[in-house]
Amino acid sequence: MASRSPSLERVADHSALFGLAIAVGLLSGGIAVAFQWALARAAWLREGGARGAPTGDWKLPVAILFSALAVWAGVAVVRRFAPETSGSGIPQVEAALHRDVDVKWPRILWVKFTGGLLAIGGGLTLGREGPTVFMGAALGRALGGPLTASGERGQTLLAAGAGAGLAAAFNAPLAGTLFVLEELKVLRTPRHALAALLACVTSDQVYRSLLGRAPQLGAIVVERPGVSAFLPLLLLGVAAGAIGALFNRLLLVTLGLFDRLRARGHALTIALIVGAAVGAVGFFAPRLLGPGDGLIEQSLRAPLDAAGAAAVFLARFALTLASYATGAAGGLFAPLLVLGAEAGVLVGHAVEQFRPLGVTAALPIFAIVGMGALFAGSVRAPATGIVLMIEMTGALPALVPLVYAAVAADLTARLLGARPIYEALLERTLAREGKS
Repeated sequence: MASRSPSLERVADHSALFGLAIAVGLLSGGIAVAFQWALARAAWLREGGARGAPTGDWKLPVAILFSALAVWAGVAVVRRFAPETSGSGIPQVEAALHRDVDVKWPRILWVKFTGGLLAIGGGLTLGREGPTVFMGAALGRALGGPLTASGERGQTLLAAGAGAGLAAAFNAPLAGTLFVLEELKVLRTPRHALAALLACVTSDQVYRSLLGRAPQLGAIVVERPGVSAFLPLLLLGVAAGAIGALFNRLLLVTLGLFDRLRARGHALTIALIVGAAVGAVGFFAPRLLGPGDGLIEQSLRAPLDAAGAAAVFLARFALTLASYATGAAGGLFAPLLVLGAEAGVLVGHAVEQFRPLGVTAALPIFAIVGMGALFAGSVRAPATGIVLMIEMTGALPALVPLVYAAVAADLTARLLGARPIYEALLERTLAREGKS
């Protein structure tokens, strides 16, 4: 029997990889839709539960109790059934790709979904993209087989699934693909990149077709900033790099503090206390809780005044540190975008004082640039941050200042000696597990 020609074998191999990548995208998009739907129902319960309390005296206790129990349950599920699902999941994906750490996909799927739903639905200021990235990677692992047995195919599909999870969370297929290239660093050939792109585009289309979001934040109409605004926007990038470096260091310090408390057997007590505090904050300011989509939209369409933006920035900064340090399942991308948006609005208000000198730019431009720049300063993936902002907002006029500010933020963070947050979290995770 004649063997197939090498060209036919290559076509068959490529077709199989691309077909599996599309399947990963379909599944990742579907689970992202289910997760978003469940989170929306949980937020409705959280906010409606206090309003539906029988008397005014019970509204605050009900809000506190709901969040405390939900966060406690979310952390308990993670600790009991799959401790590797704590946090964003991105360091765990990197460990699987670069350190031969297996992804036990059946338990990761249900624990990440359930734990993330309880924790974020309970009000923790964490992003839904963390769970969707790890769940997408788990689906890639399921279809690609064991990494050691499947070689490049297994790695490619796991990474493509992670990118597909990000693409669905933010309606950003190009950013999802860049994330695989820039942050996960595993795609070696054009066909690997194309497989990731197919997974990301498919996942995004599933999400859009079922939830109808295009782009994530709607089309933000802004005018191209003039030359006079270039320096303030560049300085915003420098400030965002410094904030990103500070955030990374404080997050690691907070994690270390909470680790010491967990070592004394207080892990679930911490979850109860943080959950109760989040519930109390949410009773008075419900928009401060959760991933923060509403806060980002507000920064782009009707920005707060300087005092309001500063208050939101400080509150979300503290809440995010405490939320992530509980060990709950949730991501950092969305919280970083909220902080970047509010920082941008603050700088925009400061720049308004120089209008008589001809320095002008709309506040939404500062918010968009602030989001991309802070992302670059913390995650140190500037290309992903730039494309993510353009895809989420549709604001092409912001592209040029966004590029310069993101690069400035990345360079500033490097000068300050700050390590990329996911690299630091990966080493911390491996050190705790005794791996090198």
